[in-house]
Amino acid sequence: NLVEKLETKSYNIALLYYKLEDYKAAIISFNNLLKEYPDTKYKEQSLFYILRSNYLYAKNSVTGKKIERYNNCIEAYNQYVNNFPNGKYKKEADNILNSAKKEISKLTNT
Repeated sequence: NLVEKLETKSYNIALLYYKLEDYKAAIISFNNLLKEYPDTKYKEQSLFYILRSNYLYAKNSVTGKKIERYNNCIEAYNQYVNNFPNGKYKKEADNILNSAKKEISKLTNT
């Protein structure tokens, strides 16, 4: 019971970073949650928020670092899809992947 409370607290802290638009901290916090509690009930949501945070972090980055950060977004997408091929966030995850790929192609063409 105590472990479940700590797991929930860890998830809520990571979610708070996301809501505060501190995407780098959110990514780190969600990853820490998954390391500490590999069988967490929040696994799908955490992987999706990692993906979304990576995308928003890349989108708000300086031009010189965008390509690298969009590639991190694609890696996060692959991790989400490998764990949840038919997850409830799959459609939105696909949209994020397509947007990230478009941004990478725009940046490499300029």
